[in-house]
Amino acid sequence: MRFGYWYEVLSDEPGTLVDVDDKALRRLCDETACDRLNFAGDSQPALKQLIERMKEGDQLVVPSLSRFAQSTADLIAVMEKMFEKKVAFQALDWPEGELYEGGATLCIMKRVAAFQRAMFAAAAQREAATIRLRGRSGGRPKIGNTELSRALKLYDQNKLSIENITKRTGVSKSTLYKYLTQRRREREDKK
Repeated sequence: MRFGYWYEVLSDEPGTLVDVDDKALRRLCDETACDRLNFAGDSQPALKQLIERMKEGDQLVVPSLSRFAQSTADLIAVMEKMFEKKVAFQALDWPEGELYEGGATLCIMKRVAAFQRAMFAAAAQREAATIRLRGRSGGRPKIGNTELSRALKLYDQNKLSIENITKRTGVSKSTLYKYLTQRRREREDKK
């Protein structure tokens, strides 16, 4: 029998749920299950029930490793249980679409590395979505006009090096040069 599984994380902020396209899983599998977690690290009861019900010759299909396990330790523990029961495993995002039945350590280690990258990327996307919902855009904070004006005045006095000006004002070297170039162009345009 073919089982499909994935999990979704609900964050504290509405609208940050990353949806999984489950249509492919429903088409491929005899039965599907999904855990809706309140936070990353929450338990996955539907997955535990699926693994308990599976027997030798069954197959578990997931959309990706990042929607199957929440950490490398979880991934290894669940895979060990599955392979003890001789349950086959397939992730739809594997380019080869290969079926893994245990034994090939190198193959699974490549998948674990890809899983870790996907987990970091998913966490970064969730964090960015949460920040956007709070009305922030992220990135470097904008420099205030007073600091910039002070930096330009210190530069005009020609008494301090750029390094000293940036230390005193908190304006980065690249920002200072950007505004100096902009100011020079504005003066040239007026001539």
